[in-house]
Amino acid sequence: MSITVGLIPLSILLLNLYLLASFPLVTALWVLFAFINPFFEQVFWRGYLMQKLPFRAGWRVAYSTALFVLSHPFMWGIFSVANRSWMTMVSLIIMGTVWCVVYLKTSSLRWCYISHFMVNIGNLTIFVFLNLYIPPV
Repeated sequence: MSITVGLIPLSILLLNLYLLASFPLVTALWVLFAFINPFFEQVFWRGYLMQKLPFRAGWRVAYSTALFVLSHPFMWGIFSVANRSWMTMVSLIIMGTVWCVVYLKTSSLRWCYISHFMVNIGNLTIFVFLNLYIPPV
């Protein structure tokens, strides 16, 4: 389930490979970010928060996912066009929910991390943050 979520943005990457050659420094930052960011987000949103919340599992999933979704446009200081789109919010809800469920079922962050890494690679995260790639609306 987690890997399926990770594969969803693969088409974005494949259709925009020209960006990698056009911006080599951004490409290096993109790979570095895609490797590091999922570790910290998964450790916090799934590993820490899911453990500490005093609710039943369904409420922990809903609460953690809601905060995960809201953190992207409001907390991280990234004000790209794509970060404010309704499609991004829907994607974040799906990803956050799936990663919470996978974590609850496996008690491991491994698949959540791998999937999150794949999403960050597939959706060209740093290119989106810098408005070098603006997904169609």
